Amino acid sequence: MNKSGIALELSVVFFLIMGQIWIWRDFQYLAIPILLLVFVSWRLRGNNLATLGLLGKKSDPATNGSMLMIFIAFWWLIYLIALLVNPNLIGNLVQTDFWLKYGKKILFYLPWALFQQVCANGYFANRLKALTGSSAKTAWGVGLLFAALHFPNPVLMAVTFIGGALSARFFLKGGSIYYLALAHAVLAPTVRMFLDYSLRIGPGFWK
Repeated sequence: MNKSGIALELSVVFFLIMGQIWIWRDFQYLAIPILLLVFVSWRLRGNNLATLGLLGKKSDPATNGSMLMIFIAFWWLIYLIALLVNPNLIGNLVQTDFWLKYGKKILFYLPWALFQQVCANGYFANRLKALTGSSAKTAWGVGLLFAALHFPNPVLMAVTFIGGALSARFFLKGGSIYYLALAHAVLAPTVRMFLDYSLRIGPGFWK
């Protein structure tokens, strides 16, 4: 692959996404050209459902096991922080409605989480790996890009930097993108409900 072409393509896609978040966020149909550009890139650069992690890619059990352990540790870290910063958490945890709402948010967030993981790893991680040739540099790059897309929300920027870097690392090592999406779908509502913290990004963060 032509590295200059990959770098240019990545830059265009990233800044178009930033434009969708910051400039023309009220015109959601303008996201369609971005998706078309990504699909064309997948087609021209020989990507398929297997390289995107959606089908035919055999996941590594050891990698998935490590992923599970880090996910559990991450969940408990959010929970412990929430105990310190959210005085209403203990009262909420004994309410059945709270857990029902938590479960519904996870379920409804799952398709969006899978979409984000396919974009973050199936597109950005694959392209950065082709550009840098390094799994470590790719993981840090995905983390930085993912965090930048969640600017200026400080909590989400920190969480997505760590989560983006780890997800790319696991993806490149053969981890299941479906497990990554499930972990993403659980952690996002956990931040929202346990910390009682907004998930808004871009100009909507100040509303």
